[in-house]
Amino acid sequence: MLGLRNAPRDGLAWVAVIREGVAASVFEQVIAPLGWTLGDLSKVIAVPERTLHRHKSAGTRLMKGEAERLVRLTRVIERVFEVFEDWPKARAWLAGPIHGLGGAAPQELLDTDAGAAVVLDELGRLEHGIHS
Repeated sequence: MLGLRNAPRDGLAWVAVIREGVAASVFEQVIAPLGWTLGDLSKVIAVPERTLHRHKSAGTRLMKGEAERLVRLTRVIERVFEVFEDWPKARAWLAGPIHGLGGAAPQELLDTDAGAAVVLDELGRLEHGIHS
């Protein structure tokens, strides 16, 4: 997983990672391939940009709620890369309006669990050649 060495393979292991918290250094590794800023990340994981800067400066961990939202985002981003196998294509898909998502850009939907699930469903349809 982006930024997480020895990333868990199953849901129960992810619970432990989220409960422990995620090092603030990870969010830089998550946004770098996307070309996002901390402000962009802030909107998606609902953590004030100032708080992200503070975590980064202090080298502290994102705790349960923050970590959970960062992990959700990271898992979706990795799935996008699996489907497109190319960062420029993955970035373009995340930023572009998608008919199957009601014309929304996938990255606009990643701030909620429901939105992330819809994006993952759309990726599954794309991967299997099912047009929505």
